[in-house]
Amino acid sequence: MRADHARMATTDPLTRQRGLRRVVGGRPYDAAMSIPSSDDTSSPSGQPAATPAQPGSTNDFSRPGFHERDPAAIAQEAALGEQGPSQVAGAQYFYRLLFEVVEDQAWPDAPVGPLGNQWRGVAGRQSTYYLINVATVLHRLMATASPGVHRTLKQRLRTILRPSDDQAYEEALVELEVGGMISTRVSPVLLEPFVPTDWNPSKGEQPMSPDYGVRVPEGLVTVEVTVWHWEAYAAWHRMKDTIHRALQARMVKRGIGRSVRIELPIGSPQEAVEYLWSHQFCDRVCDSESGETGSPSGLAPRPIRATWRPLLHFDDHESIDWAAVAANGGQCTVGAGIAQSFGYAVNPCINDDDLNDALESLRRSIDRKKRQRDPSLAHLVAVAPTFPQIAVGPNEFAKTWEVFGPLIDKRLWPNPKYQWLSGILEHNTNRVAPPSQHSYFVGYTPNPNATVPIPETMDRAMKGEAEFHLMWQRPRRPGAGPLPSQSNA
Repeated sequence: MRADHARMATTDPLTRQRGLRRVVGGRPYDAAMSIPSSDDTSSPSGQPAATPAQPGSTNDFSRPGFHERDPAAIAQEAALGEQGPSQVAGAQYFYRLLFEVVEDQAWPDAPVGPLGNQWRGVAGRQSTYYLINVATVLHRLMATASPGVHRTLKQRLRTILRPSDDQAYEEALVELEVGGMISTRVSPVLLEPFVPTDWNPSKGEQPMSPDYGVRVPEGLVTVEVTVWHWEAYAAWHRMKDTIHRALQARMVKRGIGRSVRIELPIGSPQEAVEYLWSHQFCDRVCDSESGETGSPSGLAPRPIRATWRPLLHFDDHESIDWAAVAANGGQCTVGAGIAQSFGYAVNPCINDDDLNDALESLRRSIDRKKRQRDPSLAHLVAVAPTFPQIAVGPNEFAKTWEVFGPLIDKRLWPNPKYQWLSGILEHNTNRVAPPSQHSYFVGYTPNPNATVPIPETMDRAMKGEAEFHLMWQRPRRPGAGPLPSQSNA
C-alpha cells in the first residue's frame, strides 16, 4: 500500500490546486471556463517562470550583493512580512558561511550559474524566496550531518556555485536538498557512508558509495539520489514553448487577440510540428478570426491539430456574457486596459503508451543506482523529476508523482527485478514559493516485496509518524551557529 506523503515543511500552495485528476489513457479537452492572462506563463516544472522585477525591486546589478544589503529593505521589497528581516538575515549568514567554507569569496561579486541568476535578482521577489529557501535546507543538512563529511560537502557546495552546466547544478542541489529533508526526520546524516573518513585522492580510486546513510537502532539505511530526465516530455515542452513565443510575438506585433488550442501529442516529430511556429501559420491565425488545421496524414504517429477563435474581452466580471464565452470555446479576458490578449492551451494527449515510455525512463534512472548499495542493507532511492508538474490537459497540470506514483505501486513493486530496492523517496519542491508557504515535500513509497525492508524506525520517520535523532559531536565549521530564519520542520 502506498504510504502517505510526509511533509517536511508547511504546505506548498501547489498541493492545494483544484481539479487535478489522474491520467488514464488519452485526455479530451475540459469544458471548464478559464480566463487566461495576456501572457500565459504557467510552467509545468512546478517553478514559476522568471518574471520581471516586482515593484520596489530592481535588477541593477551594480548594487551590493544579496549578502551585503539591508535585510529589512530586502524583506520589504519581497513582501515577507513581520518575520522577513530575520529570514533574510538568516539566509545572508548562511551564504557568508558558504563562501568561507568553500573558499570562494570572489563569487558574490561575480556570480555565475543558475544560483547566480537568482543572486542578481532576475525574478524579482521570487529570487529572494529562492535564496532563502535554498539556504534554509542546505543549512539544515550542514547542521545535522555527521562529523567527517567536510570534504564531501565542500565538493557539492562548490558545484552549486560554479557548475559545469545547468544539469550539474540541478543534480548537486537536489542531492543536498534530499539530505536536508531526510535530516528533519532522522539524524545525523552520513554523507557517502562507505567512503572512509581518512580517504583522499592519493589513496587511489574513491570507494563506491550511496549518497547518504542514516543509523537507526535496527542498523544502517542507505539512500541514493537520482534526477529523472524524461526526454520525450522535455522535447514536447520545448516545442510547446517555441510555438507559444512565435504566436505571441506575431499577435503582439499586429494587435490581434486569439484563443489558440493545440493537440500536440508527446513524441510528435519536430518536422511535423515546425509549421505551428512558422510565419505562415502565425499569419494565418492573425488573418482569419477562426479556423483549424492539422498535420498531413502519415507525417506524425498521432495527428496534430490546431484550432483558433477570437478571444472575447470584457471590461469587468459583471459584463461577462457566459453563453458567448461557452460558445466560443470557454476562454476570455477580463479587465480594463488590456492592449492585446492571447489565449493558449496545449493538450499533450497523454495515453498509455506515453505512460509506459515514462515508466521505462524512470526504471532506467533507478536501475543505474543499483550498484551503489550494499545488498545486506535497506536501500532507498530518492527520485527528483526534472518536471515536478506535468501537463495532463490544456491549462491543466498535475504533480508528477500524482500521475506516476500509482504506477510504481502497480508496475514496479510486483516485479521481482526490484526486490533489491527497499523503497522510493519522491522529491518535490517549489523553490520560488514564499518562505511562509514553502514546502520541501518527500513522498515515501516502501516496497512491500523488498528483500531487505525498511526498518520500522526509519519507516515511521519517513511516514511522519515519529522522528529519530542521535546525539553526536557537531563538526567544526567557521562560525557555525543556528540559522536565525523560520523553522518549517
